[in-house]
Amino acid sequence: MISKAIKILVVLLLTTTLTVYAQSKYSNWEIGGGIAAMLYQGDLTTHRLGSIETVRPGFLVFVNYKLPNQLKLQLAYNQGSLSGDDSRYNNPSYRRLRNFSFATPVKEISAKLVYNLLKYSNDDEVALYPFIAVGLNLGFYNITKNYSNLSPKLTDAQPSILAGLAQDNSKTLPKRLLTIPLVVGVRKPITERLDMFTELNYRVVFTDYIDGFSKAANAKRQDKYYSLNLGVVYKFKQNNSLKCPNY
Repeated sequence: MISKAIKILVVLLLTTTLTVYAQSKYSNWEIGGGIAAMLYQGDLTTHRLGSIETVRPGFLVFVNYKLPNQLKLQLAYNQGSLSGDDSRYNNPSYRRLRNFSFATPVKEISAKLVYNLLKYSNDDEVALYPFIAVGLNLGFYNITKNYSNLSPKLTDAQPSILAGLAQDNSKTLPKRLLTIPLVVGVRKPITERLDMFTELNYRVVFTDYIDGFSKAANAKRQDKYYSLNLGVVYKFKQNNSLKCPNY
């Protein structure tokens, strides 16, 4: 009876060991990177999706560390640019008379919590899985605004624009900003160690001066921006070699 119980215990221990081994296929660490397109949403574009006409490519790199409960901690660096230009739009007609424009490089350091919406034991067991993320960005900017082509026809019709410009010019434009990134995306394994991902990274911004203008444009409409990212994740293999214990 005792020997039978020992045999059952050995089988259970072996089964548990093999299960843990199977679940430890990959390391907790991952690295990734890709391309990013940042889109400005604010006073100097007519599109709800953002200033498509002035978008420029950027890039991102990151490190993931797996946590319990389908969570990951991600440390990331993003680099890109934002710009807007009234002269790109014929309608409404005042856009080409106002002729405001701006541009800024953007460099961001971020920390985010990533949550996988599907539970899995090994990354390659799911063909496609969605994720969401939230965190904190520290962004660095160098905003250059231009209003030198403002038409007298518009200022004669709307003198409040000059008063708004005076208020805007008295403001110090931000060099650093804390923003909140809200991310949704999907990830798909393409090889044993590589996953492909695409994501939408929207920033909650706490200023109306990303484009350098507020009172002279539309102070009721807050500036925002987001990025569309596409890239790959490299998964490190776990070192699961079983070694005999030292006595």
